[in-house]
Amino acid sequence: MLVCGVFERRDVLDECVEVTNGKLRGMVGELNGKEVGNRVSWLEPPKIEREKHLDDHMHLNKKGYGIWDEVLVRRTKEMLGEDCKVEWGI
Repeated sequence: MLVCGVFERRDVLDECVEVTNGKLRGMVGELNGKEVGNRVSWLEPPKIEREKHLDDHMHLNKKGYGIWDEVLVRRTKEMLGEDCKVEWGI
């Protein structure tokens, strides 16, 4: 399972996003400390430029999704192994 962090937004203080992501990271650590055996991975959201990569106060635009898709594809391949032949038509 891949748990993705919350992106910065225009309508929420950065401190709130940091606290939320800290709680999510902690949850991943707790889950991995139990019976699941490190099967839950944390993915830090990539840094974005709000004025360039958001359509509104929270939704990514095409460039923003391009950045996010690159990170997700890379991590998915890492999780599935080197032999993974994932091709996305994006």
